[in-house]
Amino acid sequence: MTIIRKPNLYILFGIIGSGKSTWAFCETMSSARTKCVCMDDIRYMLHKRKVYVTSTDQVVLKISQDAVKRLLEFGYDVVVDCGNLTEGVRQTWLNVAGDAKKVLVKFPLREKKWHVNHRMENDAKGKDRKYWEDWYDMQVAQIEPPKEDDYDLVIKARKRR
Repeated sequence: MTIIRKPNLYILFGIIGSGKSTWAFCETMSSARTKCVCMDDIRYMLHKRKVYVTSTDQVVLKISQDAVKRLLEFGYDVVVDCGNLTEGVRQTWLNVAGDAKKVLVKFPLREKKWHVNHRMENDAKGKDRKYWEDWYDMQVAQIEPPKEDDYDLVIKARKRR
């Protein structure tokens, strides 16, 4: 008798700079069976530079959905590397999950001062402190806590130092 393993769909939940991409990279590098779908990378592919263009948001989302669905169909574990701050966005991934094991990976929300300092020291992207303070406030305002019962497993990522 052959036992077929269900693939895992990892849905990351956290604001920008909380460690999602680092976690996704480590998870992807730890197994050839794990692939990452990163909406920022798809934006980069479309525009040939790191830029956020809202006019292509629906295209980026559709490409991401299709990639996740196809990778799961081929039996790969998939990490969805984006903030997934709202229930609607998370539901997008749950809808394409099929029979995959649904895993929510929750990243801690640090205090504003830590988060802004971390961003300024590590990847300010040419933006000033005020920009990142406003960005933090906007991201926090968007957060809709996940319904953990929608997932087969919930992982709480550790705080970075």
